[in-house]
Amino acid sequence: MRLKILLATVTGEMLVDEACDELDLGPTQLASLRRQVLQGALEALRARPVGRPRHSAVVTDEEVEAMRQRIAELEQDAVVLRSKLELAILPLLGGPSRPKRRRRSPAGGGEPGPAPAS
Repeated sequence: MRLKILLATVTGEMLVDEACDELDLGPTQLASLRRQVLQGALEALRARPVGRPRHSAVVTDEEVEAMRQRIAELEQDAVVLRSKLELAILPLLGGPSRPKRRRRSPAGGGEPGPAPAS
């Protein structure tokens, strides 16, 4: 109701004296209240960025260093896990297998060679 009366004084629909009587305020108090209402309205209509305001976090040097150490640990873990994964899937991909050993002949025990000449 007070806002309606204050706006009526702005638009000229109501005289200041009538508004003062209605709100039981003096002319100075009415002018001050009217100024506050109009300032608030202007502030509410001011263009603002869309969405929530950004929250700027303050990070200490110690926190930054701890994060760097954690990143280094995680990167090392990633390298180890990647290597393990590659070794685990290598047989499934038909990768290199172990070289086959030559069996020794039980009789000669030496290397096979050309047949002896008679």
